[in-house]
Amino acid sequence: MWRRASVLSLLGRTFRRPDLLQSNKPLVVGSHWSHSSSQPTEKWQLMSAVCLERFPVITQEMNPLEKKFSQLLQTMEHEKSHLSDHELRHLEDLKLAEKRKQDSVDDSEIDVNLLTAVEEQDAWEDEREAFQPASRLTEADTKNDLRSIERKLDRKLLLVVKQKLGNSTPWVMPMVLRMEGESMRQAAERALTTLCGSELNAVFMGNAPCGFYKYRFPKLKSASDDFVGAKVFFFKAQLQEGLLAKSLDISDFCWLTNEELVDHLVPKYNAAVQDFILEL
Repeated sequence: MWRRASVLSLLGRTFRRPDLLQSNKPLVVGSHWSHSSSQPTEKWQLMSAVCLERFPVITQEMNPLEKKFSQLLQTMEHEKSHLSDHELRHLEDLKLAEKRKQDSVDDSEIDVNLLTAVEEQDAWEDEREAFQPASRLTEADTKNDLRSIERKLDRKLLLVVKQKLGNSTPWVMPMVLRMEGESMRQAAERALTTLCGSELNAVFMGNAPCGFYKYRFPKLKSASDDFVGAKVFFFKAQLQEGLLAKSLDISDFCWLTNEELVDHLVPKYNAAVQDFILEL
């Protein structure tokens, strides 16, 4: 008990470093060392960016392993399943045909207006052969139109824009500077409406950012600018409907797959984006 009390009293004492005796600056155990001179703090601008996704419209084609597994499941289901109504009806038709051969069929068992199961199945086969499914490739795929959301229907697409930022126009996700009194998500919503038009309807996925990226501004001759760079917070949104309408700050835009991002984004920016892109 005495040792515990002495330790507690020792932790509460105030010590002095030998090299700080001249400056008379106390140092308490458990706190950070005091600095004799204050260093200037770097100032960063806060920006919000939108990671707008267009989800797949159709299912992806199965790879060879998935096709093989699907065929195995269909075979197992067929072997273990009970007879369907159509198969039971076909058995009844066979029994009725056998009675007709033996001339032991009752007139009440015959329905002249009813098709047999085989005849009905033949009609279904003719209807299936006449059906032509739509092509998985669209006109946008044929023309390689990167501005169309009708391309790559089986893949997730991401919106990137060529936005004017200072004296350059890099490929980025739509982003704006956060205004005073505005939350980071509100800034992301404003980025979508002001840069891409109000007709683009999207749903934002939560209030927390999904990614982060920071970059430094080019060094200028004038030292009047207090900010050394910008910190960008990404917010995910899912496209519902509508078409993009470019603003004055947007010179071009593309809907790209995850693999196509590397051809447009700078390496460091693309590395930051890859941290929060989920490709299933």
